[in-house]
Amino acid sequence: MEQAFDPFPLNPAQINAQWEFLTQQIKKDFSFSKLTFELLFLLVGLREMGWGLREYTKDEKMILMDIGNCKILEASGYYKPIASDSNGWLCWELVKPLPELDIFEQAQFIRAHIIYYFSTIYEIT
Repeated sequence: MEQAFDPFPLNPAQINAQWEFLTQQIKKDFSFSKLTFELLFLLVGLREMGWGLREYTKDEKMILMDIGNCKILEASGYYKPIASDSNGWLCWELVKPLPELDIFEQAQFIRAHIIYYFSTIYEIT
């Protein structure tokens, strides 16, 4: 069984350096001028569904962002995939409660998970 990703303790200096590297790579690869968590969740959702960049409805974008969020948090055991619905969307189940964190810790927690996810694509040190 694969060991779960453990983002704690959060190391802000390391996360910030890796985040800067990752976001520069993604901006370059996708010609984005600005990245947000929402856009990164969308990219993860698209990758997990096997879809490319095109126009999506607002509802499709919301579902794709949810898939991306669940996928990155799967690595540390917060979510697990359970099935696909009748429309082919991936469905997830919350396995354990998310930690209570202040706003800074939340951002670092999400960044650490996004870095971990994209470390399979980019060489992040």
